[in-house]
Amino acid sequence: MNIRFMQSQYIRIGGPDMHLVLVPTEVDLDISVDFYRLLLQELQVVNPIGKSFCRIGRENDGGYLMLDDFQGNVAYSFGINNDVSWDEDVANRGYDVYMYDHTIDALPYERKEFHWFKNGLADKMGQEPTLQFLEWYLWKNEHMHEEHMLLKMDVEGAEWGALEQVNPVLLMQFDQIVLEIHDLIKAHTDQKRMQILSVLHKLNQTHYMVHVHGNNNSGAITLAERLIPDVLEVTFVNKNLVSVDTEAVVMLPRELDQPNDPYRQDYVLGKMKGL
Repeated sequence: MNIRFMQSQYIRIGGPDMHLVLVPTEVDLDISVDFYRLLLQELQVVNPIGKSFCRIGRENDGGYLMLDDFQGNVAYSFGINNDVSWDEDVANRGYDVYMYDHTIDALPYERKEFHWFKNGLADKMGQEPTLQFLEWYLWKNEHMHEEHMLLKMDVEGAEWGALEQVNPVLLMQFDQIVLEIHDLIKAHTDQKRMQILSVLHKLNQTHYMVHVHGNNNSGAITLAERLIPDVLEVTFVNKNLVSVDTEAVVMLPRELDQPNDPYRQDYVLGKMKGL
């Protein structure tokens, strides 16, 4: 069963158990209902026991909810543009921040904890030398055995290929991972859909998904009364760091969440129950 959405006009195709509604966006869309059933299985948010959330980064776009539990001193930040608010908040908590963005010529400002490189994340083999895989950067910075690191990644869709290449053992070195994941309603090919599901499944093996926030700058669909934005901000916490309540129902957005676009209503993802 497919639904096709073309140039701000949508056609609904569904069975008796489905109700699909598209928020207009200027994209071509060809989605599989089966893919979204599997996607929702991977997007299961659990509630950490005895931990509180804090907002790291600026208000609205650029801030992420994380657990207020910071034990390390090395953070990696991929995708900077003109916003170093997340990096600054992390540096204020005692981290050296290794920052990568090959699309800019300089940071908005410098501080001693910032280590910026005009490089980016590779999402496949054989790309230009300025793009490398995460493991290469850890090796280059002598962090292959560093523990309790943080990872922030906002790389406009390259996250899927980049994370597909990462060894799960390496992921265990990161206490918290915050991602902006893209193209959830633009997954045009079976290969891309399988890549998205595979990456989320890999992350869910080593980390708990403790928070999800919909980016209201993107379009969205509803599937069986569940809203799925095209872009999500997701927080993962290392399973060795926390215990979770698998029966708790999580209401999203949380109190500390803010709409990415302050002039639009935030996406209400509603009740989510994990595992």
